[in-house]
Amino acid sequence: MVSESIKLLEMTKNLLTAITLVLLTATCTNVQLPAPGTCVEGPVPVVVTITESACGGSTGSILLEDNGLEYAFGNGNFSAQREFTDLGPGEYLLRARDENGCIGELAVSVPVEGGFTVTALVSTSGCESTEGSLSLTASGATGEVRYRLGNSGNFGSSGVFTGLAAGVYTATARDASGCEVKVTREIKTGVSLSEEIFPIIRNNCAVSGCHNGSRNPDLRTNQAIRANANRIQIRTSNETMPPGNRSITQAEINAISCWVEDGAAAN
Repeated sequence: MVSESIKLLEMTKNLLTAITLVLLTATCTNVQLPAPGTCVEGPVPVVVTITESACGGSTGSILLEDNGLEYAFGNGNFSAQREFTDLGPGEYLLRARDENGCIGELAVSVPVEGGFTVTALVSTSGCESTEGSLSLTASGATGEVRYRLGNSGNFGSSGVFTGLAAGVYTATARDASGCEVKVTREIKTGVSLSEEIFPIIRNNCAVSGCHNGSRNPDLRTNQAIRANANRIQIRTSNETMPPGNRSITQAEINAISCWVEDGAAAN
């Protein structure tokens, strides 16, 4: 009787052990740690010094830290070289590799030495007009500065460009050393919400029985007009606004479109 009890106890113990193993197998997540030499994150190059480049030349350089890593310039081969010279102004990709073969990278910018500056002034074009202008003024340049509007064509002596419609323009200034500075500016139409758009809406849309509170949206304030600028532009352009016997001129429709395309400013 005792021996049978001992056998039963051992069977129960073995059964509980088996159940425990099954539960552990069912509930545990198999997390694999990186094996030795496996890359989790590559080393990042550490910059010691950066030498500026002469404007229009290639006199810049980058010196990296001597920390036992191998380095590569861009997609070049890895080596013990850690100084890269004869670089012009710009951004360069440098890579580092450690003893496990793990690779990290860093973008490094070489600035311009003694580069001149350019300031730009713009004037509005007017709606459906070409009265806009872009004026460039250079300072700190070497010798004569010549200018060009756009990315092609010849350089000229004047930095003033007129007869421009609304839009985004890029201009380049080049000094006698060959250094170039690009400037991008936007010319807007200059249509005013307070002086031009609000009177159109007030006199034709925010009237009795319409958008004066009788119909949504209420367009009796500049804030409300701005909040509904795109809707107003669409409806006036397809001539479904103002409703009824009221109408606005093509010039007024154009003014609304120009103001919205300028960004519906609170001007």
